[in-house]
Amino acid sequence: MIEPKRVALPPGSTLRRPPRAMLGYACLDDTFLTEGTWYAVADWRSWRHNERVESFRHAGVENTGLTEGDVIGFWTPSGTLLGYSEVTAIRMTNARSLSRQEIGALDYNDDEYQEFLNFENEAGWYVSLERVDLG
Repeated sequence: MIEPKRVALPPGSTLRRPPRAMLGYACLDDTFLTEGTWYAVADWRSWRHNERVESFRHAGVENTGLTEGDVIGFWTPSGTLLGYSEVTAIRMTNARSLSRQEIGALDYNDDEYQEFLNFENEAGWYVSLERVDLG
């Protein structure tokens, strides 16, 4: 079995279970995979806003970012495992494009929600998750 990726929740997080979704900033150095080809976020002509992508990498570096099918372990700031989730979909998006249901799936507390409201990047990664039991 491949080792699950580890995500440490930020201090102050009130989550008692893994989130149902995550939203991350895309920087111009990120790359994404779709239809077997890697594209640079810096090339705005390749953007796939509101379209599913198979994977993304931070600054194009292998073993960073996420791929559909990855398993993530979520840990509290104190080191307690909340559980595991599988990446079921990744979509390039921006904050203005998210539905109320998608925002709700992020499970943000008040501070995180305020930060979300200031999410100005034109490109970001919306990652849909499904809880899994690794028994």
